[in-house]
Amino acid sequence: MKFLDTLAEACEKTDWQVHAFAQDLQGRRESAPQKVRIVSRLRRETRMTLEWTADRLCMGVATHVASLLPRHNEQQPSGEETLF
Repeated sequence: MKFLDTLAEACEKTDWQVHAFAQDLQGRRESAPQKVRIVSRLRRETRMTLEWTADRLCMGVATHVASLLPRHNEQQPSGEETLF
């Protein structure tokens, strides 16, 4: 399962903990808010590219993912961000 491998790798690199079932995200649409939150946080805390995250999270092409981030970032209050 590509997504679970990606999530495990991201958790290892960032010292994150998953508090939900990752399988739930696999069946979600490319622009699902949960996926966009993961990408946003990966962009802030790692050097993973949009191409890599788009591919690993099954979100289409990097330009699509890039178009989702500004709207997400505007909607987020400061402070802790919940991924799921």
